[in-house]
Amino acid sequence: MKKAIIPFSLSLLVTIFFLVTASCSKKSEESPANPVVLKVDFPLAEYKYENYYLIENQNRSLELVFNYTLDSLSIQNNIFFSDNSENPGDFYEIVYKDNLVMILFKPGFLLKGGWSYDLTIKNGIRSVEGYGIPQDLHYEFRTTSHELNDLLTGQTNDTTRTLIAVISDIHLGDQRSHDRHYSWFGKMQMHYPITSPSSTIIPISNSW
Repeated sequence: MKKAIIPFSLSLLVTIFFLVTASCSKKSEESPANPVVLKVDFPLAEYKYENYYLIENQNRSLELVFNYTLDSLSIQNNIFFSDNSENPGDFYEIVYKDNLVMILFKPGFLLKGGWSYDLTIKNGIRSVEGYGIPQDLHYEFRTTSHELNDLLTGQTNDTTRTLIAVISDIHLGDQRSHDRHYSWFGKMQMHYPITSPSSTIIPISNSW
């Protein structure tokens, strides 16, 4: 009788061992994945040198596309667009629909050529599912400078030097450089403080 019990006990122990191992493996596979966060893309801008986004200075809007539908109540006071001016003023309004947000520049306002602008998305923004971002996001946008390009490519037989192009980031965002149509290339490490201009938030109708 004892001889029959010993093999049975060994078999039971082996079975319990495999059950415990399988259970631990299953719990490991079911462990929580990385938390879901909101992400944003800028389809009308070109990402340059893993540093900033390039946009045309003639653009009349900036488009933000999120990976989830936004809670409309969280858009207010959580998206800001500004330059390095101390008094940027009320020069845009925000319209939205589902996961699309558009910053529309008001009539009379033009983006400056060869200028730096900042977009801030604060961590108060949420999707309808409650997904958010762990901290404020900051993006730099630089505009093209068509004035300089037109002068460089203009057809002329005159060999007199009439234009000097400054290839530097030192003057980026400087009023004098804008007035004189300087052009800048390369990476800029300077950070401009973000201000919070007053803006208008408008939902986009279904017919939009």
